[in-house]
Amino acid sequence: MSGDSSIAVLSDANFSLARILKPFPNFEAIYQGQLQSIPIAFPGTLDEDAGSPGFSPDLIAGISMPLGARVVIWIPQTIFLYSSLQRYTYQVCWRLRSPADYSRDVERGRSLGKQSTYSLPQQEVGVPGDLANPVTTKRFVLPAAMQSLAYEQAEPLTNLTNGLVNMRGQLLTTNGALWTAPLTETGALGQITQGIFPDSLGAGAADQGPGGPVFFPFQFDAEGNEMMILARRETIAAPTDVWDFMSGAEDRSFSNTYGTNAGTRPPLETVGIYVFTGAAP
Repeated sequence: MSGDSSIAVLSDANFSLARILKPFPNFEAIYQGQLQSIPIAFPGTLDEDAGSPGFSPDLIAGISMPLGARVVIWIPQTIFLYSSLQRYTYQVCWRLRSPADYSRDVERGRSLGKQSTYSLPQQEVGVPGDLANPVTTKRFVLPAAMQSLAYEQAEPLTNLTNGLVNMRGQLLTTNGALWTAPLTETGALGQITQGIFPDSLGAGAADQGPGGPVFFPFQFDAEGNEMMILARRETIAAPTDVWDFMSGAEDRSFSNTYGTNAGTRPPLETVGIYVFTGAAP
């Protein structure tokens, strides 16, 4: 017997257990018929401070993580029918918090693992939510950022010319070839993924066997104290396009993965965007 065979490894010591990001409960009913240009937030619930003095009643929640931590996310390719896959783009957003946010977490009795990290040196009152009512709409400064890509121009050919780096927001999308199943020793089509999509999604050959790898891992360093992810349909045919999660509709695949599958079952609690955080590299 090898020396490692008797050791129970419950999780990687270098990375957290998966946090599962999903939209807020009943998101399909809220978004049904809304313009598709309006993104769906993960987690999308309200921040615990929302509505408190100094905070907007509509402040969206993020998930806490240390600035500079290594982050690994698994994004699922949403599936309803293999023959009519609708892809989505995902945008990672960041927010900074202050020591006052940490203190409020302690006062709430939250466990140490859930307390906010902070990088702002202090809590400061900023621009009010309504300039006509500055006292009742006082707002603390909470800056947010989008994950970005830097594009460096070619070296200038003229002396004494500065180089330019263009910063653009980064969008992620799942865009992989659909898998072909390996055979088992009995000659049956093998399964690699299970319990997320049906073993057969339709009558046609193109709709069979969604048991392959359908998640796309991506890793980066945490660039804020809180992270949230915004999802949109990859292509919008017209500005008037709307979210539609009903049976046979364009966004049924999104509902199938993150929600109720067009109202046919409760959401799957362990299916969503998986988020792992680890030590800085």
